[in-house]
Amino acid sequence: MTIQLCIMALLNTVLFGWICLLFLLSGGAKLAGLQLMKDSFVVFSGVFPLKSFGIIPDPDVYRLTIGVVEFLGAIILMLGPVGWKKLTYVVFFVIMVGAVHTLIMTGESHMAPFPASTGAILLYLYSKSGGHKKID
Repeated sequence: MTIQLCIMALLNTVLFGWICLLFLLSGGAKLAGLQLMKDSFVVFSGVFPLKSFGIIPDPDVYRLTIGVVEFLGAIILMLGPVGWKKLTYVVFFVIMVGAVHTLIMTGESHMAPFPASTGAILLYLYSKSGGHKKID
């Protein structure tokens, strides 16, 4: 194994671990009902991406739904089969797109690069997650 492959394997492992930890802690904070999360989701539900279609979620249901998806998704990434991991990367990517939208709509666009870069990392990990066939 060349040094470049070792470095790439290390990078993939670090990124994977970071994503798992990020979503495990983020989902856990939402599920724990921290006051900061409760207050944030009152604002977030007001700028929900489907609001123009008349869909405005209850802030607590919204927070708990995202929290469950993030927490369980992190566990699936750590323990699940490849197919479930790939699906989880896609779901997490959609959540990050929603996070960028929410931050822009709430006037906190200076924070948008964080979920945007997390989304880019998710796409990278998805492409490296295996389980797909090469076309010759």
